[in-house]
Amino acid sequence: MAGLLVLLGFTIGTVCVADAGPKKYYLTQGTFDASQARMACEDGYHMASLWEIFDTTNLKYDTSRGTTLSDSGSGPPAQFGGWIRTGGSFGTSTTPGVGNCNAYTTNLDSLHGTSVHLYSQWGDGATLVSPWRAVSDSCDELLPVWCVKD
Repeated sequence: MAGLLVLLGFTIGTVCVADAGPKKYYLTQGTFDASQARMACEDGYHMASLWEIFDTTNLKYDTSRGTTLSDSGSGPPAQFGGWIRTGGSFGTSTTPGVGNCNAYTTNLDSLHGTSVHLYSQWGDGATLVSPWRAVSDSCDELLPVWCVKD
């Protein structure tokens, strides 16, 4: 959003005004196979890449849209994972972060994609993509989807 900066009656120039508050994200309440994941998010949101939601301290969890648990407070659920974009090319590897069900276009049970969840037990020691735990799932698995505001 742009606006004019006026100081003492003189126009200084155009300034950009960002949307107020941190970007929102959520984990869908419904579950989807990998071929449905790209279309699972509500209007104004899209299927998130891990790199868009990696640092949750810069984001706000949308509790009105997303899955919550009894002790979630205003944050995301820790023990449920969801499909996540890898940011890579078409892939079906069983390696988390590489497999993406051919960019989430297939639900074949022989192919693999990546899901992530926040560690549910702090003593687990967050590894791999801290604080996220990445898992390889069969493309026919029914999982929630991580969504982020456009």
